[in-house]
Amino acid sequence: MPALFLSACFENLVQNTVEKAFDEIHEEVTSPVRIQKEWEEISDVEEQVQIAKEYSTKLATNSKKAVYFNTKVAERGGKNAQLFLGNLYYRNYMFTGNNFTQDLPLAEKWYTKAADQGSAEAMLSLGELYSKGGKGLLSNQQKSGEWYVKGLAQYLASAQKGDTEAKFSLAELYKSGKAGERDLEQSAQWYESAAFDGHVPSVLKTCQNYFVGKGVDKSRIKCYAWCEVARFLGSNATNMAKASLSQRQTQEAENLAQHLIKKIQLKK
Repeated sequence: MPALFLSACFENLVQNTVEKAFDEIHEEVTSPVRIQKEWEEISDVEEQVQIAKEYSTKLATNSKKAVYFNTKVAERGGKNAQLFLGNLYYRNYMFTGNNFTQDLPLAEKWYTKAADQGSAEAMLSLGELYSKGGKGLLSNQQKSGEWYVKGLAQYLASAQKGDTEAKFSLAELYKSGKAGERDLEQSAQWYESAAFDGHVPSVLKTCQNYFVGKGVDKSRIKCYAWCEVARFLGSNATNMAKASLSQRQTQEAENLAQHLIKKIQLKK
């Protein structure tokens, strides 16, 4: 799932418009009038979307621009911008420079818009939002369950089509049981499927699963092999199974690692 998250930043956000909230952010940041002018000077729609994304990753220094540009893109139907705003008003992401407070009705608004466009992350966030409730938003377990089911189904559909990030998110969901019953076997299967795509976090999870036997039969040889795959892909993780294998087992694990690496290379 797959899914990057920003944590709660308008200290006294009492208005529902971005422009009125600007005064609560640092004075040294560009004024709303200048931001609006900058927006209007960018006529290319794709460029507006790209700049909104860039400001989203630089919130500490461009918080006003991030909110303003993403709101404009979100109002025009941009799914990623809608998800960004939902996360902004709900997740309480922490970053240097600003302090936003939660606004659950705004989070609900933007998550719903993103979910209606097929964002599985937004669907699951709505499930969590309705499960907990809070200031300005009543808990609703029926809605929570419905959105969790939709989110899981969306990730499953994407994963079955080969989406690596969806596979990883699905594995995480089955591991946690957040969107239903916990299923460690399903979790391990999707981690390994994503691992064969060369997804390093999934490779490391697969290595760990074989080390402790979580959702799979314990195998130090397979653990060793997947750890070597991770190292081949650029991870500096220590091979946790190395000390527990005999010389013969180590050779077997090395051979398996080379086999796995070849399979991953053929998929790319």
